[in-house]
Amino acid sequence: CFTVTPSAPSSLRTLQEVLVEEEEEDQFVPLGVALQRSGLLKVIDGLADFVLVAPTGEAFASSGVDIGIEYSALMNDPRTLEAIMRYHIVADPSTNQSWRTLNGSALDVDETDIESIQRVNGVDIVDRIGVRNGTILVVTRLLVPAS
Repeated sequence: CFTVTPSAPSSLRTLQEVLVEEEEEDQFVPLGVALQRSGLLKVIDGLADFVLVAPTGEAFASSGVDIGIEYSALMNDPRTLEAIMRYHIVADPSTNQSWRTLNGSALDVDETDIESIQRVNGVDIVDRIGVRNGTILVVTRLLVPAS
């Protein structure tokens, strides 16, 4: 009788696991809702490599002041929500040196190396979380593409 030991699972969590595990602290609850409502959670799951500029719950709460769109209005406007959330996702950053987002606009980053970036569109990165197929850069403001 042979015992097969499965290969060690990746020590990195998935994006979905990070969103669920952080629910108790409310850090990513609005982000999880926004990604789910916009259909982008499935899009991210299908990417081989991504960067998600992840606004905290506080960023969504202050969206009325920061970007002029109240949280409840944003969550109930599917087109605007998807456009804004697409602006927070960069596919294949290792070959996407201009940091083009899923909405086609470029993010202004102070470095092109994920580990060295300190600011995105003038907003400080407050945390960096590696996940299985990408990197989450945590910020305290929603980013809005130019009109």
